[in-house]
Amino acid sequence: MRWVLSKRALRLLLALIGFATVTPEVRAQAGRSSSRYHNGRELAAALDSLRRVAPQLIQLSTIAQSPGGLPVQAVRLAAGTDADDRPALLVIANAAGPHVVGSEVTLGVIRNLVAGYSSDSAVKRLLDHHTIYLIPRANPDAAEGMFARPMVELTRNAMPIDDDHDGAIDEDGPDDLNGDGLITLMRVSDSAGDWMADSADPQLLRQVDRGKGQAGTYRVYAEGRDNDKDERYNEDPPGGVDVNRNLTYGYEYFTEGSGDGPIATPESRAIAQFFVDHPNVTAVYVLGPQDNLVKAWEYKKEAVGPDGTPLPLTNVMQNDEPWFTEVSRRYQKLTGLEKGPTSADLKGDPLSFSYYHMGRFAWGTRTWWIPELPADTSKSAPKVDPKDPLKDDRNALHWLRANRPDAVIEWKEVIDPDFPGHKVEVGGLRPFVLVNPPDSLLDTLTTVQARLVREMADLLPSIAIRDVRVEQVGAGVFRIKARVANLGYLPTVSQLGGRVRWPRRVRVELKTDGQQIESGRKIQLLDPIQGSGGSTEVSWIVTGRADSRVTVSASSPVAGSASQAITLHPSGSR
Repeated sequence: MRWVLSKRALRLLLALIGFATVTPEVRAQAGRSSSRYHNGRELAAALDSLRRVAPQLIQLSTIAQSPGGLPVQAVRLAAGTDADDRPALLVIANAAGPHVVGSEVTLGVIRNLVAGYSSDSAVKRLLDHHTIYLIPRANPDAAEGMFARPMVELTRNAMPIDDDHDGAIDEDGPDDLNGDGLITLMRVSDSAGDWMADSADPQLLRQVDRGKGQAGTYRVYAEGRDNDKDERYNEDPPGGVDVNRNLTYGYEYFTEGSGDGPIATPESRAIAQFFVDHPNVTAVYVLGPQDNLVKAWEYKKEAVGPDGTPLPLTNVMQNDEPWFTEVSRRYQKLTGLEKGPTSADLKGDPLSFSYYHMGRFAWGTRTWWIPELPADTSKSAPKVDPKDPLKDDRNALHWLRANRPDAVIEWKEVIDPDFPGHKVEVGGLRPFVLVNPPDSLLDTLTTVQARLVREMADLLPSIAIRDVRVEQVGAGVFRIKARVANLGYLPTVSQLGGRVRWPRRVRVELKTDGQQIESGRKIQLLDPIQGSGGSTEVSWIVTGRADSRVTVSASSPVAGSASQAITLHPSGSR
C-alpha cells in the first residue's frame, strides 16, 4: 500500500527506519493465547518454553547470529527419530523487518500444532509422517524497531554501513523531535517542495503535479535532525542490510539496504545454508510482503535474447503453473480473501529465492492487511475518483481512525533549528500499523494460518511402490516390473526444480542378492512424478535362482521412500 511518499522519499524512509503423548499440562501451556507482540528476548524465551514442554515434538536450533547479537532460530516440528529424512515444509517469517506479525503467527502455529498432537488425529498423522521447519524471525535486528524507544520502522539489520560515504558510520539517523516515542514523518513548509496537503483530508499529503499548475507546500522527510551538519537529513541511520533483499534471485547491486552482494549477511546466508543442510525441504511458505496466494504466479513464455539464448526466468514454468493456481484457490477459499495489496517486488526475497533458485514450490502471503472499507453509497457521500492515487491511503486512514485511533498522529508543529524561518510539523502514522494488526486479531490469524500450514504440509509428495510383477522368460531369467507412484498431491519435483537440480529426483535401485542384472540400470533417477497417484514404470531383467529375493527401493529427500522385497517365483507371482 502506498502512503504519502514518492518512491524516492519512500526509499529514504525505509533506509532510515531502513514419542510420548503430549500431556494436558503441555497442551495448556502450548495452546495459550497470544496477547501481544514479542521482542527478540521474549520470542527466544517462548520458543525455549515450548521446546521444554514438548521435547518429543520440538527441536530448537540457532542457525545464525545477527550483527546486533540476536539469534536467528529454527524450529523442527515432528514426531519420531527420522524427522530430517522426511519430506518437509519450511516456513520463513519476518525476513522483512516491519512484518513482525509473521513471527507472531509462526509462534502461534507452533503452539497450535503442539497442542493438537495428542487431541487431533490429523495433526498426529501429519507430524508422524512429515516434518515442518519454521524460522520465526529471519531479521531480528530490524524487528527490534517495534520495541525500541523511540519506536522506528527498520528494514535493515545492525551491520554498520557508511551510507553517505563520509568516513563516519551511522552518525545521522532519525530523531524523536516531538518526544512521543515514535519516529514518524516531518513536513517542512517550502514553496519549492514537492508535496501539498490533500484538499479532502489534510492529514494526507499529495505529490504536486506541476504540469497542472500545482505549487508545492512542503518538503517531506523522516522525523529527525541534520546530525552531521551536511544539509542532508537522516541519510546515514543505524543499520546496514535488508535481509529481505539480500538473497540471490532478483538481487540488486548498489541499492540502499541490499548489501555488498547477495547472501552477504549472516541471516540471509543462514537461509541459503538451511536448504543445503536440509535437502528434504519440499515446499516453502513465506510470511512477508511478497504474495502469490491472493494472485497466483502465472506462466508466460520464456523471454530470449537476440541470439535466442533464454533470459533469466521471471515467471513460473508452464508445468508448475497449475499447482500455484490450485493452492491459491485453496487459500482464497479458506481465508475468504480474493483480493489484496499488490505483491512487493521480487528482489532478493526468500519467496522468489525458494522457487526460482532452489526449485521448490513456494507460496507467500502478507498474512494481514488493512481491509477495504465498504463504499459509502449515501447520497451525501463525496464522489469517488477511481484513479485517485491516494485511494488506498484514504482507506487506511479511515480504518485506523475507526479501529486504532492512536495510530493516527495528527500534524503538530515542533521547533527545529535546522530549518530557520520554516514551519516544521511532525505527524503521519504510528510505525508498523500498516502491516501488523492489533493484538486482538492475532489469535484469529493464527488459527487460519495453522490450518494453512497443515494443508500445505499435507500436499507434500509421498512415494510408494505399486503393481509389482515378476515374469519368468527363460530358465533362471526373470523380468521384473513395478510402478513407482506418488500418493501425495504435489509432484515429486517441480519443473523448475528439474532444471536447477537442487531438489533430488527419485532414486530407484534394484538390490540383488546373488542375482545378475542383465537389462535395466541398477540405479535409475526418475523425472518428476505427478501427484494424486501418478506413477512411472521401472523394469529389469535378471538371472538368478528361482525363489530367491531382490528388493526394489525408491527414495528422495523431497518425496520420501519406499521399498518392497520381491521373490523370483517361476510361476510369475510375487
